[in-house]
Amino acid sequence: MSLEEIKKEITSLNDNEKQEVALFLEQLKTEEERDAKLGEFLHARLAQVERGDFSNKTVTDIWTQFRSMV
Repeated sequence: MSLEEIKKEITSLNDNEKQEVALFLEQLKTEEERDAKLGEFLHARLAQVERGDFSNKTVTDIWTQFRSMV
């Protein structure tokens, strides 16, 4: 489906359907941002380990650090 076809389909939706599409697209954006942040975090953590930083952080500590970035 081309972008023009998608636009045409969206304009034919009723208001409730348009809202559903908007919410779906917002969720995709949020997931992409979260995945990008997770990737950045994992790369940073890997770099720490490669430098020999084997701190005694628990998985919960590390996950809490990631959640604070999101």
